[in-house]
Amino acid sequence: MKYITIVKKNEKKQYCPFCHEKKEHMLQEGKYFFVIPARAPYSKDHILIIPKRHVNTLLTLSHAELLEMHKLIDIRAKKLHTKYK
Repeated sequence: MKYITIVKKNEKKQYCPFCHEKKEHMLQEGKYFFVIPARAPYSKDHILIIPKRHVNTLLTLSHAELLEMHKLIDIRAKKLHTKYK
């Protein structure tokens, strides 16, 4: 199923697909974000870094949230570069 199909289905229900994410599905969790594998991946090893609070744009993230997001991106990028030299 394509991601846009999932989004459109959830918009009709006004449902957030990430609010009740199970811990066992998470690859990593921080104070402000969690990392999960994409359910409708566009490529192999596609992941999502999801904020724990609803935000419309990255501009609304606090400094602490931005720091954690960048840390998670760095960790996950290093894992990918180790796996795919």
